Amino acid sequence: MGCLVQDAEQQNLILEKHYHYGNIHAVEKLRQSIEIWYATSEYLRQEMNTNFRMINPSNPVHLMSFSGARGNASQVHQLVGMRGLMSDPQGQMIDLPIQSNLREGLSLTEYIISCY
Repeated sequence: MGCLVQDAEQQNLILEKHYHYGNIHAVEKLRQSIEIWYATSEYLRQEMNTNFRMINPSNPVHLMSFSGARGNASQVHQLVGMRGLMSDPQGQMIDLPIQSNLREGLSLTEYIISCY
């Protein structure tokens, strides 16, 4: 997970430089940043599903979420992967994703963002 997040952060730094030099508009920067983090989060979600099936398909969390008995894959992803992008009260996406998961704990900033 670390390499994927670092790659996404690097892409966002490049976007920030393009924005700083006036090569892209703020709206385009926001759109591309959201795309980068969404793609990263989706890739982690797919890898999580594959990992659950390969390592221990009888894991209780896996059984509950993927059978539909309790929770869903998105909630498991937030528990063991990364929470990802959140939206503000107006429905706009916040371009600062929550990179931590609920198992390891959130930073203060991530906790406040997740309260929306």
